Amino acid sequence: ALVAQKETQASPMVITIKTVGYTDEIRLKEESPFVKELIKKFEDAGETFPTEAVERRKALNASFSRLRALIINEHLKQLLQKRLQNGRQAQMISEILGKGEEMPSLVAAPIADEDRRVCEVTLSIQYRTSNQ
Repeated sequence: ALVAQKETQASPMVITIKTVGYTDEIRLKEESPFVKELIKKFEDAGETFPTEAVERRKALNASFSRLRALIINEHLKQLLQKRLQNGRQAQMISEILGKGEEMPSLVAAPIADEDRRVCEVTLSIQYRTSNQ
């Protein structure tokens, strides 16, 4: 999902940061303020929060993994902006996905890792020519 575009459309450099978050099958405590906020976001978006325990866990972990990806994506954007030299401008595009309890595609041999909290990051830099 396209999340944000920054800087001007006329920037000669376009940096796309795709961040995909994954999590383990952690059972979040639904009485915690953090989890209550995740559930509220479901409801605010007009979505029905699952009632069955396993589906609730999966839905919360999908939200949690997306939030993790969002935080890492924002951090990387800040680092890249600091590294741009000579006042160079870049259009920043973020793609952020939360895959929840799915196994990351880069895992060679899927194992039941109880502490799996991973983000995959793909960085793409394109330069525009004056014709574009």
